[in-house]
Amino acid sequence: MPNCYLCGKVLPENEYHRRRKVKTGEFERRRYPNPKVSAVQVSYGMRIVCGSCARRLDREKVTKMWLEHLSVLVALVILFIVLLVQRLFQ
Repeated sequence: MPNCYLCGKVLPENEYHRRRKVKTGEFERRRYPNPKVSAVQVSYGMRIVCGSCARRLDREKVTKMWLEHLSVLVALVILFIVLLVQRLFQ
């Protein structure tokens, strides 16, 4: 029987197996004697997850997408206001 990659829940054989792209590892490169991180390598892979973990991953993905769109929209609104104010005071 397969297990959920994230929470470890046992999944029945007859259940549909959901696969999602999840973080599978991370590697930090450091150049000595300077202890600061010079590069971070993150690896992702398709893994089997349970229904609740799949919903959580999907919700996190949609939330991240909306926050990115919202930040672009806020930047455009600020730019529009600055251009409008600049035009009014000329």
